[in-house]
Amino acid sequence: MRNAIGIFFLVSLIFVSINAQDNPNYFEGNINDFYSSEASKIIIIPTNEIDKEVQDRIHEYIYKLKEKHWEKTQIIEDKKALEMDLSDYGLIVFGTIDGNLWLKKYREQFTFKLEDDKIILDREFKFINLALITSWYNPQNTENGVIIYTALRANNIININGIFHGPTDFVVGMGNAAIYAADYCKKNGKWTFKTCK
Repeated sequence: MRNAIGIFFLVSLIFVSINAQDNPNYFEGNINDFYSSEASKIIIIPTNEIDKEVQDRIHEYIYKLKEKHWEKTQIIEDKKALEMDLSDYGLIVFGTIDGNLWLKKYREQFTFKLEDDKIILDREFKFINLALITSWYNPQNTENGVIIYTALRANNIININGIFHGPTDFVVGMGNAAIYAADYCKKNGKWTFKTCK
């Protein structure tokens, strides 16, 4: 009888372990939820923008934001971020998709897409001066979140924080104006634009 009970508990533990691996916990918050979370944050800045002068201006802008909003938050370059275990952190990532090597690495995992002249979400936004702020989850630890500040053109990342954002999962902006904001459908770790059922 004891052997049978022992085998039952062993099988149960194995099942729970497998089930936990198949269904990890995912960050499912919006932008405000990310910033109010208790996870330590790290800012990842780009090193691969085509225009190095614009990239320098992006760096200056981010350091000013750090002084104003994220005083205790560490800033690291994308190259270093790719070499680190960032599983304990929430990530704040700036740059174009190709200009920030961290974004470039994970771009195929994103539900949203940025192409040469458009941002593709649940609808297309076609204008080269568009910017996107979006929440996501940390691919090294899906329980922690990510906020991505990106744009079709690198110069539109400068002053991107001036676009009103927070109560939704993502916002498309131009200049300082938010032109569209909405939420993803998040279910079982999948972020889509389809209606949750």
